[in-house]
Amino acid sequence: LFAGSIGRTDLPFSNPAQLASSQEKIAALPVETVIYPGHGMDTTIGQERLSNPFLNGSARIVQK
Repeated sequence: LFAGSIGRTDLPFSNPAQLASSQEKIAALPVETVIYPGHGMDTTIGQERLSNPFLNGSARIVQK
C-alpha cells in the first residue's frame, strides 16, 4: 500500500491475487493505524479509505 495507491502488478513475478489478499487484510485494520509505505509519505488506514481508490472501491486490482 502506498499513500493514494498500491504496488504494481504488471512486473515480472508480481502476484495480483496476493496483492488483493494483502489489501483486504490492510483495509480491515483500525482507521488510526499508521502505514509506513516503502515509497512516499506516511498515511493512515482512515485517510486511505477516503482517498485511495483501491481501498474505497472506486478501483480494483486487475487479475492476470
